[in-house]
Amino acid sequence: MRVTLTFDAIHSAERVWLVTAGDSKAEAVSKAFDEDTPWRRSLEERSRHR
Repeated sequence: MRVTLTFDAIHSAERVWLVTAGDSKAEAVSKAFDEDTPWRRSLEERSRHR
């Protein structure tokens, strides 16, 4: 099952989890947190408003 949320939904959530499966996702997850991506900017914005 795949569920997609908007960044507004992520910002308003009490908790945010990113769950992946398989070694093939490791590079994408690493980039999402280490590079300037919409996901990382979203988490940074979320943390500023908490």
